[in-house]
Amino acid sequence: MAFAERLASRCCDVLGDAVVAVILHGSLTLGDFVPGRSDVDLLAIVEEPLDNEQLAALRTTLDRPAPTRVDLRVVTRATAASPTRTAVLDAGFVMRPGKELDLEVRAAHEPDLLAELSIARAHGRSIAGRPPASVIGPVPAEWLMAIGDRQLAAWESLTDDTRYAELMVLTACRVWRFAAEGVHCSKTAAGRWALARDPTLTAVAESLRQRTVDPDSAIGEDGIARILARARRELAAGRAGG
Repeated sequence: MAFAERLASRCCDVLGDAVVAVILHGSLTLGDFVPGRSDVDLLAIVEEPLDNEQLAALRTTLDRPAPTRVDLRVVTRATAASPTRTAVLDAGFVMRPGKELDLEVRAAHEPDLLAELSIARAHGRSIAGRPPASVIGPVPAEWLMAIGDRQLAAWESLTDDTRYAELMVLTACRVWRFAAEGVHCSKTAAGRWALARDPTLTAVAESLRQRTVDPDSAIGEDGIARILARARRELAAGRAGG
């Protein structure tokens, strides 16, 4: 949290009045931050697209060791206020422990940006500037469910990838809960919610164990495929129900 606050302060120092808000969201605001596994997620909203001078100054001030992976995404006030299906991310920075700062995205369409905006609006906390709900407009649930379904469909061919097993399983639970109740929640809360509805979902129990108890515990491939399929069925039902 302290590191996130320092980054927000640096963004304000460099960009000045161009900053509308710097919003912390993700696991730190959902009460699900796991040291060594969770990222720090920051969304900076600026008045206009950053010019090359601003971008260079931001890179210089942010290029420092990070205690964990940090994702800092930058969007304009107009993009945040009125989200569209083709919303453009102005810039995306990634900080990793022991590595130099990466500028991974510059003025590009990001499929998951809409989900990030929706989560930041619902559960974000402004470290600097305006409150999230006053600068981020609502994202239609139908758009979010379509994004979730595309992601789950892509993962159906990756169930043997042990590096991302927990992410796939618990994200599927988050997508399922959103389809059922229209709410965003943490990975851990979503996993527990899914298990309460179907205790036979072994991959969910295994993922929760890996996340909270034993990082080296295994997650069965068949179970991953099952929860992905279940979440997609629930999504289809949610979309059909309007």
